[in-house]
Amino acid sequence: MATFGLLGVVNNVYSNWDSVTGGQGSIVGIPPTMNVWIGWLGAAVAIVTAYLYSISRSGLALRATRDEAIAASASGVDIVRERLIAFVVSAFIIGLAGALYAHFLSIVNPGSFYLRTTFVSLSMLVVGGMYSLSGAVSGVVVMSVLIELFRNLEKGVSVGGLPIGLPNGVQEIAIGIITIIILIYLPTGLTRNREFSWRGWPLQRRLASPVQTALKEMN
Repeated sequence: MATFGLLGVVNNVYSNWDSVTGGQGSIVGIPPTMNVWIGWLGAAVAIVTAYLYSISRSGLALRATRDEAIAASASGVDIVRERLIAFVVSAFIIGLAGALYAHFLSIVNPGSFYLRTTFVSLSMLVVGGMYSLSGAVSGVVVMSVLIELFRNLEKGVSVGGLPIGLPNGVQEIAIGIITIIILIYLPTGLTRNREFSWRGWPLQRRLASPVQTALKEMN
């Protein structure tokens, strides 16, 4: 909720401070240099950065503060420092994604990064599993396929010579329904907050370890 509040504050300040930000005016003339290969490269950089951080000393400390903040603090973990590091790492990944998105659209405005983008991102985390890297990646893949499917259905497709189409706005409704169903029946997401094992199936659980294990790994 605090993050949503910060998003609302930043969006309103940016949208109304015309003399500094230009308000609701769009930024145009951005070179449309984004392609599928650059997209794959950006995704790989984000995934590798997230993985390296998750297995680093700072990542383990952050996990400890999530599981048992009091025990972590008593063990010498600087909670404010570790959460600030996580915020900076997240800001780097989001900044990279925003730059690629801007070069994909070639024109952006405050609305391009407001509630709809935030809601879709949260839905991806909920569907895949928000406490594992595998869950986040799986959620992105599943929801991206569904969004593209509904987008094409809204445009209209031909099946056996019969035109089939959905009214505009069905995409957002479908995403909301899917998110609610996942929250009810699979609250830990499709991956159940587990990481994919490099040795193959089945999934290997990593992130649900207690604070004692995380602190032990740090030492």
